[in-house]
Amino acid sequence: MICVDVSFPILNEMLDYAKSSPKLEICGALLGKRTGSFEEPEELKILDFVPMANVSEHGKSVHYIPDPNELLNVLKRTTHYDNKATLDLVGIFHNHPNNAPRPSITDINGAGYAGVYIIYSNKTGELSAQYYDGGEQMGFKQAYVMVTGIQTYVSRETTVEPNNGELVING
Repeated sequence: MICVDVSFPILNEMLDYAKSSPKLEICGALLGKRTGSFEEPEELKILDFVPMANVSEHGKSVHYIPDPNELLNVLKRTTHYDNKATLDLVGIFHNHPNNAPRPSITDINGAGYAGVYIIYSNKTGELSAQYYDGGEQMGFKQAYVMVTGIQTYVSRETTVEPNNGELVING
């Protein structure tokens, strides 16, 4: 299983952004470091979260498309665009306002590059992570999210607790 390492402050920033939009999907880029290959990464370390506007014209309550200009600006900071950059684009974060945090058919069909796709459910308070290897089979593999620090994390009114391999967000 692929391990995704994120600090609590970054995770909290992601959750705050998702909670700010309880009815519409949001999205953001996850920047960091990757060890291993795109097809078989060993670990992904998230070092920065960059919120991006959702410009979908197909029902933002169930679909997201990152603003292309914002995405290009993010890519310019990464090894995808500049081989002297120190950060990789390691994934995308988005929310499901009314559904479980599982990749939808739209998510699966829209996956365009190798990386982790982290989904937060506003409805259930759960967080999940899947890794897409960029292959033509459009398959996702479950990823394990490890929050750097202690076992239970509390900040403001949010508690993050491990629960059967997933993180449950309370607050």
